[in-house]
Amino acid sequence: MSFMEAASPMLFHNDPAQYWYFYGHRFNLYSKTRPYAGFNMLLDMGEKLKSKNYFVYTSNVDGQFQKAGFPEDRIVECHGSIGHCQCRRCFSIVPAPFKEIPIDYEKCVATEIPHCKQCKSILRPNIMMFNDFEWIGERTKEQKERYFEFLDKNT
Repeated sequence: MSFMEAASPMLFHNDPAQYWYFYGHRFNLYSKTRPYAGFNMLLDMGEKLKSKNYFVYTSNVDGQFQKAGFPEDRIVECHGSIGHCQCRRCFSIVPAPFKEIPIDYEKCVATEIPHCKQCKSILRPNIMMFNDFEWIGERTKEQKERYFEFLDKNT
């Protein structure tokens, strides 16, 4: 299976256990990964600016900027975040309601699939995938609004 096939809403609908194997594996890796030194260098540069006047605009979905200490209200994750999930039924966006996704690496499936606490439907990461017309971009929209306010005040 190609990366594009795995990172698609089609797999989510056709085989949620395999879909969550793909994203669960990534979630588990990203959760354990520490930001490399470049993140700290960028944070130090931003903090040294007059009035700490900076904003991060990233296509990364791994949450490493937050782990490195960048303020949440100064980040735009234009493709979403693996640390947040969305519900296809009630359209809620919530912080990931798990610390780890249990994976069966021999069968290439997640052994537990996360469900929405509100309506019990299967959750998916709040990430814009390939050919994704179901991504709920409200969280990113709010981040972009803060970013544009920042630009209006500082340019």
